[in-house]
Amino acid sequence: MNEQMFVDVLTDSEVVLDGSSYTCRRVDGGGAAQSCTSLFFPGCSFINYDPGLAGELFDDLRERGLVDGVTLLCCGKVLAFGEGAPAAKPAFQEELMGGLASRGVERIVAACPNCVAELEALFRAEGSGIAVVPLSEVLAQAGFKVTVEELAARLGEGGRGDATMPVAAVHDACPDRATGRFASSVRALFAPEALVEKAHYQERSFCCGSLANAAGHPDVAQSQALQHGAEACEAHAGALVVYCMSCARFLGTLQDSVPVFHYLELLFNKSIDWKNLSTDCELRFLSLSPGAPALP
Repeated sequence: MNEQMFVDVLTDSEVVLDGSSYTCRRVDGGGAAQSCTSLFFPGCSFINYDPGLAGELFDDLRERGLVDGVTLLCCGKVLAFGEGAPAAKPAFQEELMGGLASRGVERIVAACPNCVAELEALFRAEGSGIAVVPLSEVLAQAGFKVTVEELAARLGEGGRGDATMPVAAVHDACPDRATGRFASSVRALFAPEALVEKAHYQERSFCCGSLANAAGHPDVAQSQALQHGAEACEAHAGALVVYCMSCARFLGTLQDSVPVFHYLELLFNKSIDWKNLSTDCELRFLSLSPGAPALP
């Protein structure tokens, strides 16, 4: 993994990620908080699984004038679990709201459906007018598109998939099920002829297996992942496309019926080896104070 540096506008920190290690130092802003109207929020999974792609995407969004800054902070969802959660989560949320207000944030572009759901719930509870926009909506509105030819080329790379079946089925993540914002906008990023639907999709979808695995039921997780792969094959899809990094990790690891792509891999011509991701770098930045991140 190549070294990737981010300047986090909410923590006034320069964060350098390099493999399973990181460094974090305060950036001298002259005592004044950096203003940021539109904030890119990649989320924990993204910065853990492919910080290089997260950095490239941020640079692209900023050059297009779609965001002004980035933060590596966690949305706080992980604080709902574990010892001390009842006290830790409200404290983190209060700190986060203060940081967003001090920077003048009006819009958050979030890459993760879990982050979108968590942040929207927080802002509703706080009566905040900050808008939370799925990254896929922003990219679709900017004109990004995956063609059948591009999908076929990716499937043919290294025998990853069957290039004679250049159609994909989208796996819809649990936290997006109620609104379908990621579901509809990710589909808009593909040429219509490049997509088919499997039996369970959008509001009828079911978990990738991550929730069962977290609850200590790996056999159920495996069964769910296998069913998603089987349904993709039944729909004559050559690949599964996902928009949640955690879903990609589970579906890319627990089933082999079809190859798995996060849609950003296709848009930015990247490849993530889902089966062999390092588990050493499990960073969760849970404080606006510059320094080491808290670990769950």
